[in-house]
Amino acid sequence: MATQVTSMPQPAKAIEKPKPGAPVGQVTGQRPPYPDEIRISAYLRWEAAGKPPGNGINFWLDAERAFLQRK
Repeated sequence: MATQVTSMPQPAKAIEKPKPGAPVGQVTGQRPPYPDEIRISAYLRWEAAGKPPGNGINFWLDAERAFLQRK
């Protein structure tokens, strides 16, 4: 029996970097961290910890928290 796909997922919309002078975030007054910045920071934290096995969510959350706390 063949499985029939009824709908295809839509591709994610690209996140554009803000243009110079563009309004910034409403809550903090700062732009949100870009996913690539968080990803690189999380990777560097994971690497510095000796590349432990696992899904790395704690490294991601630590990197995200650090970006949200910086001024």
